[in-house]
Amino acid sequence: MSPFRRHAVHAASATRTGEECFGLNDDRALVDSAHALILVADGAGPTYGGYYAPVGMDLAIEAIARLLGGATAPRDGTARLHAAFTAAHDRCAALEAEQRAVFEARLRVSSTDRLGASLAACRDVAARAGRPVEQFAHFGASITALHYWGESQLTVAQIGTCRAYRLRRGHLEQLLPDDTIASAMEASGEEVDAESLARLGNVATKLLGLTPRAEVSLRTERLEPGDRYLLCTDGLWGSLGVAELQAALARDASLERSATALVDGVAKRTPPRPHTTAIVIDVAAT
Repeated sequence: MSPFRRHAVHAASATRTGEECFGLNDDRALVDSAHALILVADGAGPTYGGYYAPVGMDLAIEAIARLLGGATAPRDGTARLHAAFTAAHDRCAALEAEQRAVFEARLRVSSTDRLGASLAACRDVAARAGRPVEQFAHFGASITALHYWGESQLTVAQIGTCRAYRLRRGHLEQLLPDDTIASAMEASGEEVDAESLARLGNVATKLLGLTPRAEVSLRTERLEPGDRYLLCTDGLWGSLGVAELQAALARDASLERSATALVDGVAKRTPPRPHTTAIVIDVAAT
């Protein structure tokens, strides 16, 4: 495979901590030019409040970058990204299984203290994984990644509720459907009412590490100069409509200003404010 050389890829990210999880943000953004990788991730913690350390997500991000290789690595970049996601999924799934086993063992000692057994299991597993924590932890995640490779190829991989958009010649397209209850209902032909969308719109049906196998959605396409991409967590797409996203991306502004404007737009409009992360990416000819 020829080295990636026809296009220059530039990216900038912004994130804002929401009002949940005691002010601790479990969104992540990574711009890694050494591995030709850009990704956004969201922890699979509980939706009822409280902060669960996203141990599995952070380990998965590290694994994807490590296993992917760079833009000039041999082999098909699509297969390489799929293999990296699969390995990260298997790592998170193993941690989930270990946590359940430790939890059940502790319950056999003290059957009434389920909360204490759960906390102890999280701490034990996280410590053995090299990520000691004092609070609860979880080991799943939503991750959407872009990997550019070859002469002008880009592959999108996704599990969960984060999204990737492409703005090309004035048209904004969501590149892959997110793994949510609302998306599944829409794909089945069911009519989704506004109340259901508000209640179920970003509830995940698949997560990295929390399904029996890695169910990775993939899409590969050719880059074009002038393309602008957006990676974001559900805090962004769940708060701003497509027209608002397109208007923000179409403005003649720097990547940094565009990313910041998007997350600031959520903070100004959405009560209560969710964690929100955006990465804006531009493609130029070399």
